[in-house]
Amino acid sequence: MIPAYRLALTGALLVLASSRASFAQTPTPTPAPAPAPAGEAVTTNPVLAPPAQPERPDPANQEPNAVPAAAATAGDSVPPPAPAPGAPAATPPAAEAAPSATVPSMLKIGGGGILWFYQPTESGQKNNVEFYNLRLTFDANFGEGFAFHVEPRVRDTKLRSFFGGTAWIQEGYASYTHGLHTFKLGKIYSQFGLFWDNSFWGNVQVYDGLKLAPDYGGSLEGKFELTPQFGLGYAAQFFVVDGTTNVSLPGRDTISIPDSRRRNEVVLRVDPYAKFAQDGLVRVGLSAQRLEADSPGIPESERDNLRYGVDFKLTWGGLGVWGEAVHQKGQSVTDYPIAGTPATDTAPAVPGRASNSISYYEAGAEYTYRRVTARYNFSAANYGGVGVKEWMHVPALGLKLNDYLSLGGEYVSWSRSVAGTSEKLNRSVNLLLYFGF
Repeated sequence: MIPAYRLALTGALLVLASSRASFAQTPTPTPAPAPAPAGEAVTTNPVLAPPAQPERPDPANQEPNAVPAAAATAGDSVPPPAPAPGAPAATPPAAEAAPSATVPSMLKIGGGGILWFYQPTESGQKNNVEFYNLRLTFDANFGEGFAFHVEPRVRDTKLRSFFGGTAWIQEGYASYTHGLHTFKLGKIYSQFGLFWDNSFWGNVQVYDGLKLAPDYGGSLEGKFELTPQFGLGYAAQFFVVDGTTNVSLPGRDTISIPDSRRRNEVVLRVDPYAKFAQDGLVRVGLSAQRLEADSPGIPESERDNLRYGVDFKLTWGGLGVWGEAVHQKGQSVTDYPIAGTPATDTAPAVPGRASNSISYYEAGAEYTYRRVTARYNFSAANYGGVGVKEWMHVPALGLKLNDYLSLGGEYVSWSRSVAGTSEKLNRSVNLLLYFGF
């Protein structure tokens, strides 16, 4: 059992070159529960640092929220301008709109950070305060549709033990835009499934590497406006290898296993949308992902992973509602959700057990009134064949102070069940200060 708790003050996230905001963790959200090696960001259990949300615009194929953002409850790293209508309030609005894709512009520099105060609610656990991350964003428009974006991040300690250091490139790509369609080449977020749930702490999926995962390859993203009220968003992506810096917990995604990589990943997504009333928007997304889990500990017959899912999101006035269901076929790790045990003088080593059939679920809602946002998010995973389930409740409140500062608070209740026996993974209060420029 892993009791862990956190309290966080965290800084708002900002991308000056974008006119739309996305609230997701840590990716940016920048991190995920089972026992994991030490060396992660400090929490009661150092492995459980949340992902926070990415300070970046909504993916080109996903319509922005339909109401003005107000308060924020989570920031980015991993674990995000004038906000898009309805964009989560966790991220301060950008100082300027992005320049026209056809007119060259000077380099735009932005940045921000998250101050995080973590307070466990179980006895015997210790609290902590730290900068979850500090980041800069650089955006240049070269005219004729060509542009470049890069976002370096830094923190005092490694966000995950498998990161190469305390500084990394979250995203970095060259792009070409023609009309409503954009091609990107570099290190780019995957657009499989619902992009994010607007929280700081995140969901079960992100700790297994399914969300806020920037990888190396190319991405064609865009939308077709069929009528003023109806349209179709899409994304077609191919990644040669993983980006090595998603916020999965050690052992819960291929990238943290020694001598292992995710390779030849294909992501396809379509999401028809409809606008209604003055500011209402509803969309339904269908996604598929295929990747090779290239790891010596995974049988060759199980290395091909197929994930498919459906998600939806509705925004109307200050209301937002979302949900997602995803299934994975194939094995992506070796020792999760059942960890192995080393040999002793009296007993041989016992290998870990992994699932090759996993179902993920998520549902949430939020409401913004003026500067205050209230949010609740639920996520869960059922690891088939090994008798393990995980689930997470994350209620939250946020307050937007101004365009550059926001406060947030989240309570985390994270549990798992092994063969019918429940255990607590995390119970904590997290206080956050988001700042950006």
